[in-house]
Amino acid sequence: MKGGASMSERDYQCLLRLSTWAFLNLLAPELRKIIGGKFISVEGTTVSHLVTTLDQLAGIDAWHVKYGQGVRGLASRIQFIASGDSAWPTFTIRAWRASGIATELQKRREAIADDHLYPYWVTQAYVEGDRLLPLCTGPHQRRDSNDRAWTLLRRAHGRGFQRL
Repeated sequence: MKGGASMSERDYQCLLRLSTWAFLNLLAPELRKIIGGKFISVEGTTVSHLVTTLDQLAGIDAWHVKYGQGVRGLASRIQFIASGDSAWPTFTIRAWRASGIATELQKRREAIADDHLYPYWVTQAYVEGDRLLPLCTGPHQRRDSNDRAWTLLRRAHGRGFQRL
């Protein structure tokens, strides 16, 4: 939220439901056209220790499943904008928090450095009303050096990503 204001649990749950709806009904169908497979939302499932762990520690918002081939994690950033606002061709990831709590960027860098689970796919989408605006998606470069991962996370719309 703007200005570092905290969000109530009720507001957070409402936003989570809205984000899950947008992922399942707007974003997943578009992603299927690009990379195929099926998408299973982590955030839209019943709250459990496993779901919370995947989301908070691994940064995985959904599973990309290709039956007979495998499963990959997906990090999804969905932002809701007002009519006429810009949809930027980027993938944003929080790099700083006023509270000092570890950010998504810090957790991702540590996961890469320590060879832990992290998303293979990253995607950024904007929703205006009930309409998905052009988005960016692409593979997160795996097992590159930590410095390369840092650069890719800061410039996720670069090589290997496409604007749709």
